[in-house]
Order: sequence, then C-alpha cells, then structure tokens
Amino acid sequence: MAAPRIHLLILTHTTRHLDLALAALALQTSPPDSVCVSTDTDDPAIADLIDTIWPRVGARLARNTRPAPPLRHVSRPHSGQARLNQVRNNGLRAIGEAAHAAPHDLIVILDGDTMLAEDAVARYRAFAAAGVELVVPFRINLDERATTKLSRDLLLSPDPTAPPPLMHLASAGEYEALETRDLRYRRQLRQRRGPLGRAGLVKNHKPKVLGGHHAVSWRAFQAINGYDERYIGWGFDDDELTRRLHMMRPAPKTEIAVSRILAFHLWHESRAPRRLNESPGHALFKARPHPRLAVNGLTNPIDQAPPNVRTVSPKPTLDAPSDHATEPVNP
Repeated sequence: MAAPRIHLLILTHTTRHLDLALAALALQTSPPDSVCVSTDTDDPAIADLIDTIWPRVGARLARNTRPAPPLRHVSRPHSGQARLNQVRNNGLRAIGEAAHAAPHDLIVILDGDTMLAEDAVARYRAFAAAGVELVVPFRINLDERATTKLSRDLLLSPDPTAPPPLMHLASAGEYEALETRDLRYRRQLRQRRGPLGRAGLVKNHKPKVLGGHHAVSWRAFQAINGYDERYIGWGFDDDELTRRLHMMRPAPKTEIAVSRILAFHLWHESRAPRRLNESPGHALFKARPHPRLAVNGLTNPIDQAPPNVRTVSPKPTLDAPSDHATEPVNP
C-alpha cells in the first residue's frame, strides 16, 4: 500500500497574510503532496497574489531539492454571508477529485493567516504513516509587532540563512502555555476513553480541534460527511466538527500534538463576538439530537454558485498560467 500523503487545505476570504502563509511553505523540510487554497470569494486580487507567490515558493524549495506541488485555487462568488464550512467542503471536494485523495491521506486544514513551522508537514507525515486519522494541534498567536517584522521576501530569500527560524517567533512563556494545554487535552482524551467517557460524563466535543489548524484523514471526512454547511459566521463550527469525529465508530486514531506541531497565527483585528451565545452557531450547536453526519456537507451541499478550480504551477512565471481560466468543480 502506498504511503499516506499530506494534503494542505488553506482557507481565506482575503489577501491579508496569505502571502506569508504560502511563503512559509517554502521552508518546509517535507513539503505537502498537494496544496489547495479555497476562498469565500472570487476576488481576482487573491488569484494575482497566488500567481505571484507560488512560483517563488517552488523556486525556493527547488534550491533545496524539495519539489513543490501544483497549487489548486478553488473559488466562487461571495454569497453575502461568511460560509467558511462551505468553503472548506469546496476544497475537500477538489482534493478528493483533483488530488485523488486516498482513505488514509491526511488533510491539514489551515487558515490563510497562519504559518506552519518548518517541520510541521514532516510531523504530520509521520502521524499519517502511523495510521493516525485525527491530529489535534494548536497555534501561537503573534502580536502586531512580531507580525509586522515578517515579509514574504524574508521568507523566500535565496540566502538559506536569511529567514529566521519560525520557532523563534514565540516566547518561552508561550511554549510553556502550549505544554500546559497539551497536558489538558491528553487528560481529556484519556477521560473520553475511560469510564467517565462511557458514562457520558465528558463533554462530547473535548478535546476539540482548533478550526484554523487541524488534520483529519480523508476516510474520516467522508465518514462524517465533511463540515456542516449550516454554520455561518464565527463560532462553534470547530466544536461541532469535533463532536461528530468523536462520535465515529470505530473512533479515529487520535494524536494530541499541541506542543509538537507548531503554527503561528498572524495578528489582525478579531471578528469574534463579545459573548459566545451571540454567535449564530451557538443555538445550532446546542440543539438536540446531535447529528452524526453533517446535515449539509460533502455529499449534499447548500446551494451556491458553481465553484471553480484552476491549477497554478510551482515553476517559474513563464511556465505558470498567464490568466485565471477556471474549470468547474463538481459539488
């Protein structure tokens, strides 16, 4: 059987920080086998940015004899509401069809304002090889000062000593906080598997994935029908996804990697509501019965303008597409 592959799915609705998220991939010790950027808009500025950055990422990786994969850009017009879960499913379908995802391949989900540490994909690859189907990492939130010090040119510099190691972006205290969270998540996972969990005395979505950085096997995504597209706006989509993953039988092999797989969230103004119960997903998450499958998911999406996919070459610009021609993605 072929070794499981790593597919990276990046979600965004804006160009903000997307250049840094993509440029950081040039530093990976083991690049992903496929990359997909799925957007909640068809803004041509995003396409222009991808076309500018991705060949530079490919050139940087080639200098280290690490091949970069083609990048697939999935887009559709904005619907007037923030439908992140629908955008996630659009990307998953493209990975399933265009990248020919196999059941035990891992899909790494990353927000477009987040950078992976240099060894992150290599660590995901090791987990996939061990049969892990759910990886629960976290992220470090960079402040405005640390974020403004970063640039795509710094990360993509041909001088291998120029980009600072990303792990040095955070303080010792932030790494200690990750260790504390890691221990808490491991305790929650033990409780879920023990008498407390069998008695229903453990919160049904703990330990939970972070929406902006997590990994699930293609088999598990298919088993739960992907993300529930009824969730709009901010909040509770990651809680609900985790609950359905924990409800799977047999349960997916799970690995807590909060302190082992690092990601860095770049600073921007928060869109989170002041109170959790103000989130449009709050009532939906609390409603019973809790579905085991996404009510509207991979196989039965909510109506939308037909998504489109185009492929961007990692080769130099002359070999890359000169326009933004698109092909339809089957819903």
